[in-house]
Amino acid sequence: MPQEFDVVCLGAGVAGEAIGHALRGGGLSLAIVERELVGGECPYWGCVPSKTLLRSGETLEEAGRARTLAASRVEWDVDFPKVSKRVLWMARDFDDSRPAAALVAAGAPLVRGSGTLIDPRTVEVGGEQLVARKAVVIANGGTASIPPIEGLNKVDFWTNRQAAVPRELPERLVVLGGGAIGVELAQAFARLGSKVTVVEAGPRLLPMEEPEATAALQPHLQADGIEVLVGDPCVAAEKHAGDVVLHLRSGAVISGDRLLVATGRRPNFEAWKAAGLAQTERGWLKVDPETLLARDGTPASPTWPITTARSSRRGFWDRTRAPTTPPCLA
Repeated sequence: MPQEFDVVCLGAGVAGEAIGHALRGGGLSLAIVERELVGGECPYWGCVPSKTLLRSGETLEEAGRARTLAASRVEWDVDFPKVSKRVLWMARDFDDSRPAAALVAAGAPLVRGSGTLIDPRTVEVGGEQLVARKAVVIANGGTASIPPIEGLNKVDFWTNRQAAVPRELPERLVVLGGGAIGVELAQAFARLGSKVTVVEAGPRLLPMEEPEATAALQPHLQADGIEVLVGDPCVAAEKHAGDVVLHLRSGAVISGDRLLVATGRRPNFEAWKAAGLAQTERGWLKVDPETLLARDGTPASPTWPITTARSSRRGFWDRTRAPTTPPCLA
């Protein structure tokens, strides 16, 4: 039998957590659906472990500077198991029991499982249906985007999930993609001792940032011994003698014992596309830029409004208290 709530949130990442706590004491019932870990990508496979990994390499870099600033002799051996253990600890050992308990304490039942929006007001989880009286919030995030490169699906590769919480230190790491994630992890591994090559299809690193950022970063990457190849897209990948080999459009061949694919992110649209929601050219949920609604509803038109989680900061929750048709949030 379907369960009804005022609001059903698809995803318990940072947006889902924020909504859970924002609605506390507001008189609206809320259910949150999560297929993985409460907190989403950042605390387990993103910002938190990657910055911890960077800090380990930064510590070694600072120790090396002591030769110039304060000491005549500085020596160390990289203890990568120690680095890995600390990174995993900072990622809570993939234990979300505390943030999950905090959501429940805020009055938001947590439903574990893969949720699918089957119509603008209903989320199905493991055969159970959660029906929203006022709004469905789509806040289920994204995942690593894998480019359609010939042979790439036949080789082993890392995404941010394996690279940010690594169990091994590659001797030679090839990073496909020179955006923020690729550059950040390239520098982290280079400072820990890996020989790193970054391959960027575009004309420069950090294509989403200002050119000045690229220019400022370039000498630091060179100082870390990172080889940077730009404007030369990868056209094929293969496995050869234990290495992953990339073939570039220019004819250049790059190989390493590990490949990190960091070519951007894509939305987890599988959870909501079947409900007929519009997408942008890049596949993300299309919303009104002012209201962040993906689908609006009026008393005369009984469709469910669908809006982004951030709409809660633009007065959405006040609107849901009015006797109008229920919204679907994105």
